[in-house]
Amino acid sequence: MYLYKIPAREFVKANSKRLAEWALSSGKLNLSSSYFEDPDFPEFGYGYPNANRLLSNRQPNPLFPYRNDCYLFITNQDLSTVEVLVIANGRNLAGAYYQRLIDGELDSEIEQLRAQAKPFFDYGSCL
Repeated sequence: MYLYKIPAREFVKANSKRLAEWALSSGKLNLSSSYFEDPDFPEFGYGYPNANRLLSNRQPNPLFPYRNDCYLFITNQDLSTVEVLVIANGRNLAGAYYQRLIDGELDSEIEQLRAQAKPFFDYGSCL
């Protein structure tokens, strides 16, 4: 799976007060817009899947079953690397989870998840 950082204004139709600057998209499907609301912590953001049953092209939205999830983003400065944490059914509390991420309250859980992570594919084995 791959995602690109693209300007959200190119395709996201939203309230002008709620428009994100960036979106994570495969080119065919938008995973999420990315909201980076605290200028003191530009490496942390949040988002969530499109909650509409159908996409703008009238096709079924494959993320619809996950519409209540929350995504937390941990990035580097230019957003060339984005770590996505999925909180099942956390959409309604996205702001609270985002604040907990900024406050460092999730640091130990994140480190535990990183320690347990296993590579999905070893690119080094292809060389």
